[in-house]
Amino acid sequence: MYKKFLSITKTLRFRILFPLMLIILSVSFLEIYYLNHYAFNVVEDIVLDTKAKNASQVLNGIERYFSNIETIAKKPLNTIEISSLLRKDYTNLSITEKSKDKYSIQMFLFREIMLPNPDIESSLIYDTSEKDYYAISDTYALYKDSYYSFNAHDTDFSKLQATDGVPFISGIKKSNMLVQPHDDYIVTYGTGFNNHFKTENSLYGAFYINIKASAFAELCSRNYVENTGDCYLLDQNDHIVFCEQKDLIGTDICDSFPLKNQLKNTTASAISDKQYVYTLTNVSDTTGWRVATISNTSNVFSYRQTIFYTILLSMMLLILIITFTIWMVISNFTKPITTMKQKLLQVSNGDLQVTFENSPGEIGEVNGMIQHMLDEINHLIKQIYHEENVKRELQLHSLQNQITPHFIYNTLSRLKWMAAIQQADSLAEALGSFSDILSYCMKSTDYFVELQEEITFLTNYIKIMNLRMLNEVQVHFEIPEALKKTKILRFLIQPIIENVFLHAFQGVEHECLLAITAKSEKSCITFYIEDNGIGMSSEQIAHLFQTETPSESHTHSSIALNNVQQRIQYHYGSAYGITVQSTLGKNTIVVIQIPY
Repeated sequence: MYKKFLSITKTLRFRILFPLMLIILSVSFLEIYYLNHYAFNVVEDIVLDTKAKNASQVLNGIERYFSNIETIAKKPLNTIEISSLLRKDYTNLSITEKSKDKYSIQMFLFREIMLPNPDIESSLIYDTSEKDYYAISDTYALYKDSYYSFNAHDTDFSKLQATDGVPFISGIKKSNMLVQPHDDYIVTYGTGFNNHFKTENSLYGAFYINIKASAFAELCSRNYVENTGDCYLLDQNDHIVFCEQKDLIGTDICDSFPLKNQLKNTTASAISDKQYVYTLTNVSDTTGWRVATISNTSNVFSYRQTIFYTILLSMMLLILIITFTIWMVISNFTKPITTMKQKLLQVSNGDLQVTFENSPGEIGEVNGMIQHMLDEINHLIKQIYHEENVKRELQLHSLQNQITPHFIYNTLSRLKWMAAIQQADSLAEALGSFSDILSYCMKSTDYFVELQEEITFLTNYIKIMNLRMLNEVQVHFEIPEALKKTKILRFLIQPIIENVFLHAFQGVEHECLLAITAKSEKSCITFYIEDNGIGMSSEQIAHLFQTETPSESHTHSSIALNNVQQRIQYHYGSAYGITVQSTLGKNTIVVIQIPY
């Protein structure tokens, strides 16, 4: 089992899949963490923002409500009858007339204030001249110390005097009613009646509206969304005006919850501790009130577990899909590689006739290149086999021809000695040159010789060939010293010079010139053999490179250049060889190029 596992780990499929899966799992766990964290933060912000908007909606409802109360509070001042009664001087009037006027004011309050607004517990008008109250509730006409305690409004009137009658809204406080029925807590809205015609005691009266605390319960319930925590309406003193726990109404919210400093914050905020999440609105410009929502942390953030499991399951499903997709892709990718591996094993075992499939994509391109390489190898094997056969024939021909030169060389040496004795100098020189040529041919079987040795051989060869010419050929060598030690193929230039003597100067009456030049050009050595002979046509040039057997080359009227071309390409490669440039009746230039 362990060996099988090791063999699996060495496969290309495993080596691709394993690191990919590690990367995918690592990235997936990071994504789960960050998505979970991000989702928590985003949803938390949304939840808190929703709670803040919900609380602000409650506060806006309260502000609209007090805007209506402000309109109601202007009715006595805008009613001429009531306004005149409050300015009336009762010093010289009877008690009956005063009682009648008082009754009229109370009926006005009952008709205009109490009947249309059932959430108002009582309303009062204070007459400064009489220092008396005209008051009524939804049940009684109120009289001092019998049904209602008017003393609490002395402080309210002091506030109005200090602000020249500017309306105010009190915080939540105990009801001033002394008889039932009444609410335990009320909120008072007070405004002053300002007399603009007097400089002293400018307030000639005040109007108070006592609003039942239960009225705010309906307002909050109407504007607050359920199941988002407990809603707390707070007055300017942070006393609870409304909440679901009625026993907390009228108490300081900080006495019931631990975050006292945060709850005292006057700006909108959302804060939390381990147990509660608190949301506070801005302080209302109209009332000085604000709304707080307090919820259990477990209820507000109950979505976290759902989000976590949703993200986890989604990522697991995504990982499974990605894994399956990668497995299919890798399988499709590695299948042709496995096939290629099996065929390469066949090649390594000596089977060069394997055929590689030409499939699409990069693998197909690699298969194509391998197939091309195999085809080239097979072609090269055949070519090498053919070349080796040719070399064997050339070597056999060379061995056959070495027997005669040995005999000729010995005979010529004797003739040269006899010519020297008889003082036939020209004949002796010719015999010496011919003897040197034979010595050069027989002294070594190496393929390569120094260029200087080849030049010496060519010089002797030209002297012999000049014996056949009526006009001696003028030969000019231009060989740089730096190239004379360079190794080149033996008999590289001699066949070209032989062709020049046999064909180029036949029937030429002008002076015969032959120039042999060598140049180093980039990474090559280039030889230029130029004559001023009869030239050749393009058909003749093509005939020079016709293939012939070694035996035929010696019976032919000229030595074909194909043999030299083949030797160059056998030893140096197909990039090198011979080119011929000729103008009929003018000249011929043979160019030989070999690597430096």
